[in-house]
Amino acid sequence: MDVLPSDTLFMQFDVNDCYASFADEYLVRRMPVPAAMTRSTLLLEGWVIIDRAHKDAVGRRGLPQGSAASSYVAEMVIADVLQRAADPLRSFVLPITYSDNVGGLLPPGTDVAALEASLRDVFLRHPAGPLSRHFSAHSVIAAGIPVSGPLFCEITRARSRVSSSRGVGERARRLNDAVFGR
Repeated sequence: MDVLPSDTLFMQFDVNDCYASFADEYLVRRMPVPAAMTRSTLLLEGWVIIDRAHKDAVGRRGLPQGSAASSYVAEMVIADVLQRAADPLRSFVLPITYSDNVGGLLPPGTDVAALEASLRDVFLRHPAGPLSRHFSAHSVIAAGIPVSGPLFCEITRARSRVSSSRGVGERARRLNDAVFGR
């Protein structure tokens, strides 16, 4: 890959309440198993979920989070959504996906607001949803790339970034000292 200019943009978003947002009927139609199996095994139809904190039954919708199959199925659903989002995703120099998190590098000068609006429309209209997203603030890669918590940045800039990051605390200071020999 060519070296990207320092004003290349990074943008990311994740699907709000992803697993619970998937429409049951969409999953029944899309899974490569009999509908009855999808309903009983994947969607846990006929089961009641007990909220132990409140000691009462709560409604169930979408995929149960924590199920062994849920992560795999979520990958399938998000892949289907991203196929329908092919046009706006062409804006990315390098798309990055992980489960319901989508991001990537964009050429300098990309109209991020227009891209967000286009992606928002695809996710809201997809038959698996509607799926709403939370967009993180976009940034230039020279400032580092915040992906799911960690901040990835050049080693020459890391010393100042690690010591000045929000909420870093004593543990990060010790890590900074260990890495940079302070």
